[in-house]
Amino acid sequence: MDYLEHLSALLGCVYLSDLHWRTISRQQANTILAEPLDRPEHEYLDAARYILGDCAGEYPDAGDARKAIAAYLLNH
Repeated sequence: MDYLEHLSALLGCVYLSDLHWRTISRQQANTILAEPLDRPEHEYLDAARYILGDCAGEYPDAGDARKAIAAYLLNH
């Protein structure tokens, strides 16, 4: 299971594409941020590009990509 699939399951999404419209609570964002960064860095970077689409920036590392994902899902 890659990071996108993990995130989708964690947030109760039926389809990966649901992540584009999903809004999460502060608690869910904290859960995302508290997980260890134990996957290959490219999975976090790919997930950020997939979820944020045109809003995605360049992230120097997996931690920044994960923060961007959590912030986007929390605030849209």
